[in-house]
Amino acid sequence: MTLREFTKIMIRSVLYHNNHHYMEWYDRNEFLVADEIDPIPRELWNWGIKNRTGRLKKQPEDIVKLNLLYQGTATVTPSGILFKGMYYGCDLATKEQWYTRARVRGSWKVKVCYDPRTTNEIYLWLEDGKKFETCVLLEREERYLNKRFEEVEDLLEIEKHSTREKLDSVMRAKIELDAYTKAVVEEAVRKTGAAIQKSALSDRNRIEKNRQRRKMEKEMNRTQEAFVLGKPPVANERKAQIVPLSANDSSHLETSYIPPAKKISQIKAYLKEDDGEST
Repeated sequence: MTLREFTKIMIRSVLYHNNHHYMEWYDRNEFLVADEIDPIPRELWNWGIKNRTGRLKKQPEDIVKLNLLYQGTATVTPSGILFKGMYYGCDLATKEQWYTRARVRGSWKVKVCYDPRTTNEIYLWLEDGKKFETCVLLEREERYLNKRFEEVEDLLEIEKHSTREKLDSVMRAKIELDAYTKAVVEEAVRKTGAAIQKSALSDRNRIEKNRQRRKMEKEMNRTQEAFVLGKPPVANERKAQIVPLSANDSSHLETSYIPPAKKISQIKAYLKEDDGEST
């Protein structure tokens, strides 16, 4: 928007306000009601010039400018005062703990005024335009500093479009990942099932072999360990391997255990004592 275009809009806005803006909030006195004067700035002006000898009411310059600015609606949130995608803050909101209230009770709307040529400040509309509170951009919104509102709106629209495209790309990638994951899981489930089935068969075969082996061992032990009365016991394999010791077997004596001489003499003396007592 050029300066000329903005000036034209401003002039038309002023003309609309003066000639057509119906101020429902305006309290008409009994003279205005009697003269059927509508609360429109031009009609009130003309009536005042005629009936009040031209004495005009004075207002501070800032209040006059405030009432000439664009008006809009902002939202008080826990993160700040949100207006046209940007967050603002002010002393009044901090003093009255608006952000804490918004976090506890929820957000609410407030009326604001703004100059479309700069995003640096907006103004809270207080007491029907008789007072205002300046709100400034928060530090985290510095990328919007010293810009026009239309520039920010274009930037936000571009970001929104880019985000939609990126989300589409992310969604396609997510679908591909889900399909790949599903295929891998299905293959793993198939292999696991086959392995379990094979393991189950193997376990059954091993159990069956162990059962057959135990059955054979029991059968062998049954024939060897069974009690048979009236028959001499059959020497087992270990007894059959014992070689009987003969007194004349000198070769075996050489390898046999020989007790110490002292112990042999003691045994002989003990035997002689026994023989003497017996006689």
